[in-house]
Amino acid sequence: MSVKKEEMEIRDERLQSRDEKISDLKDKVSELKQGQQDKENEISVLKSKINHLCTENNRLKKKFEFKKHNSKFENKGDN
Repeated sequence: MSVKKEEMEIRDERLQSRDEKISDLKDKVSELKQGQQDKENEISVLKSKINHLCTENNRLKKKFEFKKHNSKFENKGDN
């Protein structure tokens, strides 16, 4: 009976070890998912900033083209 008890203890230790490894792996997966979410949030913020800058850039281009266009007519009127 002592052999069976030792075998049971060994099995129990192995199970506990596996449970700990599983728990550690789950924690690691959770950390990676959180890191991925943080990166996705950062990407979203950067995309928003890019979009804002592109909008502002296009607005300034149109303003510049409008001024450029108007200055051509002003120069023709001076002649």
